[in-house]
Amino acid sequence: NPTGDNIQTLLQDGNSGTFWDNNWGGGYGVKTHTYETAIDFGSTVTISAVELWRRAGNYVTDFRTMDVYAATTLDYSNKEDIKYDKADLTYLGTIDFAAGDKRAAQFMKLKPATTQYLLLCTTRAGRNNCIGIAELGFFSPAE
Repeated sequence: NPTGDNIQTLLQDGNSGTFWDNNWGGGYGVKTHTYETAIDFGSTVTISAVELWRRAGNYVTDFRTMDVYAATTLDYSNKEDIKYDKADLTYLGTIDFAAGDKRAAQFMKLKPATTQYLLLCTTRAGRNNCIGIAELGFFSPAE
């Protein structure tokens, strides 16, 4: 089931053939944009880049645009209603696949930030309100 509770496993299993989709079958969560996802690294890390792999095959264009923010705090105890203070968000960058772009993956440098939390806001889809993400990776600057 691509929409199970264990999103982290699906997005970091090294297999671009498995994916998470916000609108698969019954799914869960908000079915319209903006769709928000909280990332908790467990401790403070420095992030300088993100790599996103879209769902492969006929639905590669489902995912279009996602804004990335560093957050001072996030309350994601209810995954369908993430709580945060907009004043505590720092914009790091936007992943944007242009309309009709068939690339499976995109690597993007971000404004470097030291944070424990990221807020990912998917703002546009290529097909209805569906987004499919196969892999998601974050990178720290080289030392």
